[in-house]
Amino acid sequence: MSNLKSEITVKIEDNSYALKLPTVGQLIDIENMKSAIASSGFNLREESGAYANLMNDAVATFSILIPTLSKDLNAKSLYDLNLIQSKKVARAYVKEFKPWWDNWIKEINSDDEEVSPN
Repeated sequence: MSNLKSEITVKIEDNSYALKLPTVGQLIDIENMKSAIASSGFNLREESGAYANLMNDAVATFSILIPTLSKDLNAKSLYDLNLIQSKKVARAYVKEFKPWWDNWIKEINSDDEEVSPN
């Protein structure tokens, strides 16, 4: 396997969170939550739809991987964040989490005969 880090630290407001590579169960939970949130669909041609799609990914991911985040942000849930707070969450997702995660997805999906379904 590659030399990618299996853990990163994500900072949101005054808190730092050590995130480990998700388990298979967490990955499935994240993808299921994304589907449930987006079941009504977003109009991605609109700027607000693109932001909603981004927040869908961030909320689903961080709800599973950082279960204390809403409490730390003084919200009942991540759905209750105001837009200023949501921007901080979105920034952490885009700048810190997503590049790390995208590298892992590339690694997992690489042409590896050991895990190839064919």
